Amino acid sequence: MKLGVLFYIFLNIQRRPVLRITSYSRCGHMLWSRRSRDTRHAPIREYGKVMRNPCKNKTYLKPSNGCEEVDFKLVTCTHIGAYGQALTKGKVYQAVAEEAERLRIIGDHQKRVWIEKYYFAEGEVEVPVLSGWKFDDPLEDFDLIEVTVTFNNGMKRWCLITTPERLVKHFEQLHLEPPGFNIRHLIIVRTMNDEDIEQTLKYLDEQGEIEKATLFLE
Repeated sequence: MKLGVLFYIFLNIQRRPVLRITSYSRCGHMLWSRRSRDTRHAPIREYGKVMRNPCKNKTYLKPSNGCEEVDFKLVTCTHIGAYGQALTKGKVYQAVAEEAERLRIIGDHQKRVWIEKYYFAEGEVEVPVLSGWKFDDPLEDFDLIEVTVTFNNGMKRWCLITTPERLVKHFEQLHLEPPGFNIRHLIIVRTMNDEDIEQTLKYLDEQGEIEKATLFLE
């Protein structure tokens, strides 16, 4: 009888899955790791992704002390700065760790990277993203060309675009009054080719500067 009970317990133990329980610091460094058959408090992971614990139906992140329950923090990228490989303007990311001035997110390249909070807005928010532009003036009639810029939320703005050569031509006018100007919404490009203008506007948009370089169109 005793041998039968022991054999039954042995079989049940063998059938239970073996998990590796790992404790991490907030910066992602492993503190300790052990194997366990106890699934009651173990975070379930598959290929590096955070999964649901079937016993408690909670979401877990890499904690600082054991299996502390932590909610995902969603943030929206407002500009990409020097993180072009990791960020896309207007995209929502999950922050898996947080410090006073930085967030650790899973970037577009599927790697975890620390990035300053300056590049994000908290939560899932709408961020206007450049969707198109068009000339409003014939190129042969003016030195400073008006351009309308449109965004994915339907907003429209406008600016003036010119080249160094066109500026020189503008100031060569004999009766120019006044002989100088200060235009905040003037963008100077290398040429008036569509490709040069597209790249310039896209760069300003990704860096969060497009609204400073344009005026709202009523």
